[in-house]
Amino acid sequence: MTAPVPPAGVMSGLPTQDDRVDERWRSARWFALVGSAAVVAGGLVAGLSRPTGAELGPWTASFLVLVVGVAQIVLGVGQAWVAVEPPSRQRSLIELVGWNAAAAVTIVGTLTSTVVLTVLGSAATAVVAVVFMGGIGPASRSRGRGVRAAYLTFAVLLLLSSVIGAGLGMVRQQ
Repeated sequence: MTAPVPPAGVMSGLPTQDDRVDERWRSARWFALVGSAAVVAGGLVAGLSRPTGAELGPWTASFLVLVVGVAQIVLGVGQAWVAVEPPSRQRSLIELVGWNAAAAVTIVGTLTSTVVLTVLGSAATAVVAVVFMGGIGPASRSRGRGVRAAYLTFAVLLLLSSVIGAGLGMVRQQ
């Protein structure tokens, strides 16, 4: 009679597949939660902007849904699953705070017609997008080339759109 074989990682001290999923979810969950809240907030702003006549309501709603919500979910959750090693708690916190602070500055700058804030917020968004891209590690260490390429393409498009947004903000306010 042979002794039962313990699950992978138990004897070696290495993380099991279940441990990895837990680690990945821990680094992704705040992006998913805050991003989802932003989508809901965007819906509320959209619903309120028409009856109140808020001129920038539709822009604010779109920004909340697409940039603060969807983009944050894709970047944060995507990074947790694409990288070989899940991001550290510190890196995730820097990205989460950086992304949302940049978005808040962009919104405040736009709503108050303060070009400097709009440009600073857009520039900060671009910087944080680069930080997210660096979080997945080198190509030789990423999981799945196609998923990695899609993730990087999405991040680059966000980076470019933030630069374009800064330019539009400056033109609009002249």
